[in-house]
Amino acid sequence: MGIEVIKEGNVEADGSEQTLVEFTELGKMEGYINLSNLALGDTAVIRQYQKVYGEYRQYAEESYSDVQVLPAVYITPKSGKDGVKITIQQTAGILRAFAHCFFKEAVVGFGLASFRA
Repeated sequence: MGIEVIKEGNVEADGSEQTLVEFTELGKMEGYINLSNLALGDTAVIRQYQKVYGEYRQYAEESYSDVQVLPAVYITPKSGKDGVKITIQQTAGILRAFAHCFFKEAVVGFGLASFRA
């Protein structure tokens, strides 16, 4: 097992809900979003979705306002097969850029165990 970067970069907020990462493989993903650019009067909303029977269903939402004392938001590991999606939307203030980096747990190889009685 190893860790691989699946998506990293900056997204320039435009006021709409913008996808940071969409993970559609069998496995686990996790990552970080940097909110250090938020300033007084700014608000950003991070949403998390899981695809269930072909449709994304939102299961988490967190709003962040003003200067962040702890600006690194950790997206905890998510298992997925059909899809996991993380989005950000800046809903107030001067539009900012948000750096982010997401990883997946890479399966190098696996074997089947054999048990004999």
